[in-house]
Amino acid sequence: MASASSLPNSLRYGSLVVALGGLVPFLASTVLFFAFLKSEANPSQPWLAGQFPPGPASYTLDGIRNFSSDVATDFVTAQHIELVNVMNSGVLVVVLALCGLRRYQKWSWYALLFTALWPGLNDAWALIAAHEPPIPLVGEIVVLIGLFVARAAVFSKPPAAA
Repeated sequence: MASASSLPNSLRYGSLVVALGGLVPFLASTVLFFAFLKSEANPSQPWLAGQFPPGPASYTLDGIRNFSSDVATDFVTAQHIELVNVMNSGVLVVVLALCGLRRYQKWSWYALLFTALWPGLNDAWALIAAHEPPIPLVGEIVVLIGLFVARAAVFSKPPAAA
């Protein structure tokens, strides 16, 4: 991999912006994951993990269990999977930005574009349908900006090694 100082500015800055776009959802979902763990450990307290920033909901895990234990199990499972998958995606975006893009790997540019568009637009659609603000779009927009800043350098021939 070329040293950061030998990279074209567009690739250096674009890959950093993309990495930031992955770091933000990773950190946000990590905060929500800790709120999830706290809520699961305190089922009689208002549920905390929902949208960012975490805050008390109008329901408790015990209340959901009183309604239906199956629904409560599905609810907890879905929240756990969602948060871990967002954390995983955030790490993947950072690694692809700093390792793939900086090695002029075109496939990493396309993988990052897909990762920004497919989950990001689906999350936004689901949140809008739930009458929630589409906050995850912020990370996707940052990733897209970084990708388009880095695009010309990634798709050009890398400079010859000295």
